Amino acid sequence: MKIIHLCLGNYFVDGYGYQENIITKMHKRQGHEVLIVASTETIVDNFNLGYVESRSYINEDGIPIHRIPYINLFSNILTHKLRFYKGLYKELELFTPDIIFMHNFHFLGVKDVVKYIKRNKGVKLYVDSHVDPGNSIRNKISKYVLHSLLYKYAAKMVTPYASKFYGTLPCRTTLLSDFYGIPKDKIAFLPMGADDELVLKAKESEQRKLIRHKYEIKNDELLIISGGRFDRTKTEIIDLMKVILELSKKYKLRMVIFGALENGDFKVTFDKLCDNHIIRHIGWIKGNESYNFFEAADLMIFAGSHSVLWEQAVGQGKPCIFKYMEGFTHVDLGGNCSFFKERSQAEYIRVIEEFIQNYSHYAEVAKEKGLIYFSYQQIAKRAIGL
Repeated sequence: MKIIHLCLGNYFVDGYGYQENIITKMHKRQGHEVLIVASTETIVDNFNLGYVESRSYINEDGIPIHRIPYINLFSNILTHKLRFYKGLYKELELFTPDIIFMHNFHFLGVKDVVKYIKRNKGVKLYVDSHVDPGNSIRNKISKYVLHSLLYKYAAKMVTPYASKFYGTLPCRTTLLSDFYGIPKDKIAFLPMGADDELVLKAKESEQRKLIRHKYEIKNDELLIISGGRFDRTKTEIIDLMKVILELSKKYKLRMVIFGALENGDFKVTFDKLCDNHIIRHIGWIKGNESYNFFEAADLMIFAGSHSVLWEQAVGQGKPCIFKYMEGFTHVDLGGNCSFFKERSQAEYIRVIEEFIQNYSHYAEVAKEKGLIYFSYQQIAKRAIGL
């Protein structure tokens, strides 16, 4: 089948392990002809949002990517929030898709998608949403103007033509019905996941042995790994690092942290806690490399807000500890993980110690169930109704 993925309701980042990167890769591997049409919004310097020039190119998975320009309105803010696009209808017309998969419906250029489907009755439309109050609906203007008015209107336009709307987290599924008014019988949960190929590659290439040797981590030392983009609003990592240093006096612990850091006082505090023995920060790594470090880990800890690393770690069969967030407990497969119920060093110590003392149980469940539930090969099939 011919599948066009529209990444126009948000940014699109080349080379990352985000859902839109991996699902498109899996569709290509499964024999479909795939095209990605994306906005020019992306993440620059591995930290901040920015914009690139519109252009066409082939990505590392052999998938054509067409970054198309916005239609300029009265201001940059309106241009980048309303999101009308030059040439979107032409992209659809030239590719003649069997399936349109829309990653976020939060752009008013959906009118071109609707126009195309009306003229091509056999085309199937699937829509997902990555929006929740934690990452998007953060203030009154966003809530009552952008989302309640404009993006809700966009959802209303596409609803009659969509086979299914997917929430990529349970809380996002609820938001589709309760906030945007999409009928519940059109809504399903489609989780993010782990790249099956990279999980297998990390294991077959013995990354556990290689990475532990590189950082001089002994077999009897429990290696904790965490990662993400850290700034002054994500100080949970600071508390966690202090706890690991304290617990290392009692247990054989090591910790490796990967990810970008915001400069300033936060980085100064962070760097002081990295002694390059118990705790080591290795900086930013490419998206695919996270699987190598997960393979080396005995335990993954994410004390901050949700990221795609959560599902990757669970899908790789690793026992995990997460920050408890209502609507984000889908990563609990019945014994593979635990949660920090509150933000305090005492809670961190309590949960980590309980985890260490019952480690074999957590590790067994994680290994048995992880990839069954979070395989991107299977998620990609479900995304298009297979």
